Amino acid sequence: MRPLKLEFQGLHSYRDPVEIDFARLASGGFFGIFGPTGSGKSTILDAITLALFGKIDRTSSLADSISTGSDSLWVRFRFSLGDHVYEVYRKFERRGSGVVSSDFYLSRDGERLPVEGIRKLDRAIEELLGLSFEQFVTAVFLPQGKFARFLRLKPAERRMLLAEIFRLERFGEPLYRSVREACRRLEAEVEALRGELSQLEGVSEEALRELEGEYITLQERASALREELEGLEGKRRAAEEFLGLHQEIRELEGRFQELSGRPWYEGALEEIRERLELSARARELLSVLEEKRGLSEELSRKREELSRVEAELKSHRQKKTYLEEEGKRKLENLSRQETRLLELKGEISGIDPERVASLKGRLSRIEAELVDLGEAEEPPFPPEELPRVEEAAGRARELLFKLSEAKRRRSEIQGRISEAKGKLCKLEEVLRERERILEGKEREIQGKRAELEELKRRFLAAELARGLSEGKPCPVCGSRDHPAPASFPEGVDLEGLEEEIEGLERAMEPLKREIASLESESRALERLLGDWEGELERAEAEIGALEGELGELLGPLPEALRRMTWDEISGKIPRWRAHLRRMELEDELRGLKAELVRLEEIWGRVVEGLGEIYQPLEPEILLEFSRKVESRLKRISEEKRTVERNLEEFRRREAELLSRAAGLRGEIEQLEKAFTQTESKLEAMVSSLGIPVEGAEALALPLSEKERMEEALEVGRSIKAARERLSSLGIADEDEAARVLDEYRGKRDEYEELQVTLGGVQERLQGLREKLGKRKELEARVAELERKLSLQRELEGLLRGKAFLEYLVGSQFEGILARASRYTAQLSQGRYILKGDGTELEVVDYRNGGVSRPPQTLSGGETFLVSLSLALALSEAIQLGRRGGAPPIEFFFIDEGFGSLDEESVRMVLELLYRLVDEGLKVGVITHVEALRRGIPYKLLVYPADEERGSRVELVIGE
Repeated sequence: MRPLKLEFQGLHSYRDPVEIDFARLASGGFFGIFGPTGSGKSTILDAITLALFGKIDRTSSLADSISTGSDSLWVRFRFSLGDHVYEVYRKFERRGSGVVSSDFYLSRDGERLPVEGIRKLDRAIEELLGLSFEQFVTAVFLPQGKFARFLRLKPAERRMLLAEIFRLERFGEPLYRSVREACRRLEAEVEALRGELSQLEGVSEEALRELEGEYITLQERASALREELEGLEGKRRAAEEFLGLHQEIRELEGRFQELSGRPWYEGALEEIRERLELSARARELLSVLEEKRGLSEELSRKREELSRVEAELKSHRQKKTYLEEEGKRKLENLSRQETRLLELKGEISGIDPERVASLKGRLSRIEAELVDLGEAEEPPFPPEELPRVEEAAGRARELLFKLSEAKRRRSEIQGRISEAKGKLCKLEEVLRERERILEGKEREIQGKRAELEELKRRFLAAELARGLSEGKPCPVCGSRDHPAPASFPEGVDLEGLEEEIEGLERAMEPLKREIASLESESRALERLLGDWEGELERAEAEIGALEGELGELLGPLPEALRRMTWDEISGKIPRWRAHLRRMELEDELRGLKAELVRLEEIWGRVVEGLGEIYQPLEPEILLEFSRKVESRLKRISEEKRTVERNLEEFRRREAELLSRAAGLRGEIEQLEKAFTQTESKLEAMVSSLGIPVEGAEALALPLSEKERMEEALEVGRSIKAARERLSSLGIADEDEAARVLDEYRGKRDEYEELQVTLGGVQERLQGLREKLGKRKELEARVAELERKLSLQRELEGLLRGKAFLEYLVGSQFEGILARASRYTAQLSQGRYILKGDGTELEVVDYRNGGVSRPPQTLSGGETFLVSLSLALALSEAIQLGRRGGAPPIEFFFIDEGFGSLDEESVRMVLELLYRLVDEGLKVGVITHVEALRRGIPYKLLVYPADEERGSRVELVIGE
């Protein structure tokens, strides 16, 4: 935790708002707060504890802390903790004779956290810091006037304080009950484990070894059988293949007889191959003969087609000559018509139907508007001023409406404020009554707690007195005589008293919640009342502004209007506007009529050119004439394209006929060459194959017969390959193959049975091993639990009574004393160290021969050094023992007079504090010692209050 900014007002002598930028002040690590006595230096620390915990260490009543003449105080403290920046705000107000919290909040990184109720805020701060108020002011603030309180305590008081600060009482009776419960739990576990061991009596190492021997014998027999099976594997495969091939050959020979019509014999393959080859040569000869016939037929068809094409070409050329002459004449006539129509189209395009309709429609509307204008009046000012007059009148209407609304809203707000004040008065009466009831209950609880503390003190005294014996010194007073030792109070029920206090506290919760609810409702109503009063002020200001603006609007208007009211001006504006509008419309009407006359002249020329009967110029008729021109132009264009298309079609057809005739001549030439070549090829094949053309068809096998012969050839090849494989297997006949398979199956069955037996033995072996392991584990666990039980029973004996708590306190104090002794040696340049027994404390003075001195014999400066050492060590111990893994508190303040130190001691204190700064702490001191002021560059100067204003501060760096 590091402080960033502190703001407050109304605390002690600070009547005016104060802001302290700790981010700058503590940026050097070591800083000081300086000012004369009574200026308000310690109040700065009060403001921090008030912001965090709602308490001040130096006073028990906040009413005494509010500045004289003030009814409230507020404080806002911003600090960083871990990776976040927090801000806490509290405001307190006087209510009757007391002070109440009127507002508060807690935010993280600028966002407010949902904290409901002041006590929940206190708990949230304690959880964040990991420190209570008492631990904070002991570990972080070393306050003025209480600096040496830990040094001056008696040993018993010091022991009670350490037990309270470090909450060591939680290690007393609760720890003893915990240890006793642990003993019972361990005894039950040992008994349960012994019951489990009793179920494993027959499990032993000897039984395991016997079963392992049986398993090894079975494994050896299985290995021998596996080797025999591996030796028989080759013969088994050969026997199975022999039987399979034998069956396959019988099936193939049957298929061969079906296909060839005769049984299988050795020369059958050669005969089938020769017959298939003769059939293939005959089919080749027939293919060439068929090719010759086809070429002859194709040649005849092509010659006939050439004769037809040449006759059609001659007829087509005669028609083409006539069509070209007739088409030329028609195209010239169509072009003349098209030119005239295009000229008329240009004329029509100058007359836009929409423009005609717009002109006539506008003309009608203007004439109608002139009739409807009604009463008009010439304005008493230049026409160009009318827009400004209209704008001013429109603005005046808006302002008059807003003024009416503002007055209505003012009346409504005044009613709300009156109602809210009455409700707030009733709420405050109820709240004061509930607070009086709460104060009464709190006083009752405080009385019960005081009674409880007194009884606890008497019990502690009686406990101490029980250990006294004659002749031995008392650990408190040292006396060896004990004439009247304390005794335990009779008839006292501490637990009942504690339960009664808890019951009273629980009974207060509904009342506290009701008070919190009433305070919240009251604050909300006050905020709402403030908002409404602000709204009322704004409404009054708005009314004044509107009335002023209405008066200013008349100033720039023409002189003739200043004597009129806004209603009169608004009534005359339509008549002035009508006069100006009539003048505009009459000018526009003259222009429209001139434009229509010009368009009528163009229209007459168009009608005459088309040879149509004259019709009035109307948009519908104009569109109809435009469609007629477009239709005629389209028809002429289509006729021209038709003529040109017919001419082009005749030319294209002539070119096609010429191309087709040339192609046919080329094809006939190629066919004649192919026919000659085929005749030559046929003669050569008859000569080479020795097969006459007439006998080729008889020698060519039908396709089905050919396929059957080819399949028979393939089956024959398979029979031959299977017979060759059969002879290579080394098996004489089927009987020998059957004997080999029977022997193999017998060995395999025996091996499989042995494997089943092995599996059963292995499963039993695994189970036995697991049980043996479980037995060893249980025996080990029983031994370990018995060892723990013995230690717990020993610890149970040690924890009886308060010996353990005293041991913890002594151990804690021993660590604090060791750290404090190192600091004391550093500050005194080796003259002093600290030692102690239990919570006893002595100062060893090496300058006087190492004699031990009680703390009461130290001078003021020596007391300060020893107290500072103890305070720093205690602060470190508390911060190291913070709960919940909270982020570290990275600063602390020392508020103590350094005036009792000489310059050398001041230097030593500064060196020690700067070493703490080097370790990452932010250290602040509050003093008026000039030597410290010169040695600290980062300073906050505090100026005391006077008659005109309260205390104030100034941040100074480097002065």
